Amino acid sequence: MNSADEKEIQEYTKNLGIEYRFGCYSEKNPDACHLLGDFLDAIQKDPEKAMKVYKANCDESGYGRSCFQYGRLLMRDKNFSDEEKMTLTPPYFERGCQNNHAESCVMNGIGMLARAAGNTDTSLYPRVSLLIPSGNQTNCHVFRFIYSRKNGFNVQRSSEIQNIELSESSICHWIAQR
Repeated sequence: MNSADEKEIQEYTKNLGIEYRFGCYSEKNPDACHLLGDFLDAIQKDPEKAMKVYKANCDESGYGRSCFQYGRLLMRDKNFSDEEKMTLTPPYFERGCQNNHAESCVMNGIGMLARAAGNTDTSLYPRVSLLIPSGNQTNCHVFRFIYSRKNGFNVQRSSEIQNIELSESSICHWIAQR
């Protein structure tokens, strides 16, 4: 790569950052804010700034992908203990899931499994059933695991589960037959 190409790439990268900042802060565009977070994390290698952008975009715009990215970066943050992470991240994965981000639903379900292991919290079962409508195969597996284990969950088929629209995946159809 010659120096002209390197300068061109540096200029392009700089302009990209400017464009994302303008779209996020001036136009208040949630897509641009998320892209700015990606830019800060992947290109500028500044996860702390990226976390601030993702968190604000999740909190202010309800942007599901940003909720997921904030939770993901928070889980990797060495400034928090595992116990703190188990308290801080679930609301962001849940919010991402509520805003139709499938990976957030997966992480939310995995977190529910981890928190539910060995306890008798029956309030989790109906909430886990909300994973199914995303159509994500992994979410259906998480739900099936919880349903089949019946560890501390209220296993009566609630109206929430009976009325849920299931995806076309076979595992979701299996769940519907139970």
